[in-house]
Amino acid sequence: MSHARTRRTWRVVGIVTPDDVKAMQSKVATYQATLQGVVDALTKAGKPLVTDQSQWSASAWSDLGTRVAAFQARTQEAWNPIDYLSSGSLYEQGRALITEQDGWRDELARRNAPNVPPPLAVPKSDLGLAGGVSLLALAALGVFLFLRDRR
Repeated sequence: MSHARTRRTWRVVGIVTPDDVKAMQSKVATYQATLQGVVDALTKAGKPLVTDQSQWSASAWSDLGTRVAAFQARTQEAWNPIDYLSSGSLYEQGRALITEQDGWRDELARRNAPNVPPPLAVPKSDLGLAGGVSLLALAALGVFLFLRDRR
C-alpha cells in the first residue's frame, strides 16, 4: 500500500489578525494532539519511534512538541495594536508547524500506524498584502505621509 505525500496549497485571502492567529493556534494544537495519539498507539503496538537523531526519531517528535507549545504560548489580543503587527509572522509560524505536522502524518501513515487522521483542512484565511503587513501598519504609514506633506 503506497501513501501519497500531503501537498498543501495555502490561499491568499487577506490581512491576518490576532483572531486568525488564535484560530491557527487551535488548529495546530488539535493536529498535534491527534498525531500524539497516533504516536502513542504506535508505541503500544510495539513500534515506537527510533531513538537516533534521524528526521522521524523520538527526539525530532519531542522537538516538534516543544515548538508547538511555544507557539501556543504566544498570546494575541485584538485590542492591542502591536499584536496586529506580529500577526503575520506568527501565522507564518503556524503554517510552518502544520507543514511539519503533515510530514509526520505522512510518515505515520507510511508506517501503517493505527488511526492516522486525514490532513488538516487548510485554514480559510492566509497571509496577504506583502506577506502579512497589517492594516494598522498601513494606516500608520498613511497618517505619517499625510502629516509630513502638510508641513
